[in-house]
Amino acid sequence: MNNYIFLAGRILYALPLIIMGSNHFLYMPAMVSYATVKGVPLPQASVILSGLVLVLGAISVLVGFRGKIGAWLVTAFLLATAFVMHRFWGVSDAMAAEVETANFFKNFIMAGAALMITQTGTGPYSVDNLNKPQP
Repeated sequence: MNNYIFLAGRILYALPLIIMGSNHFLYMPAMVSYATVKGVPLPQASVILSGLVLVLGAISVLVGFRGKIGAWLVTAFLLATAFVMHRFWGVSDAMAAEVETANFFKNFIMAGAALMITQTGTGPYSVDNLNKPQP
């Protein structure tokens, strides 16, 4: 396996997640309003908690420090968000249903990648593997 490609994949995967999680804090009022409309209990606390889970999990994957744990956090966030925020099956407007369907499956795709990381780890050039010889 090309170690640089594995590292590049980790970076390409984690950076957008860090941005998404950061948006929970940068745009808190809008995120809380959206969560409220979606019927999320304790919307402000949920936005804060989900933002922390996403940012910490994605940073963990990015730098490769306890990356498997970070990937489990990302997986939990993505699957919970898919089922709570993107319930396309309950949307009557065709355009809105299509958007929710795309977001639902986007979360599933990213959760699948995170699940793979829970098993493979974050690979070479990660904090967890600093003391291991690189092939």
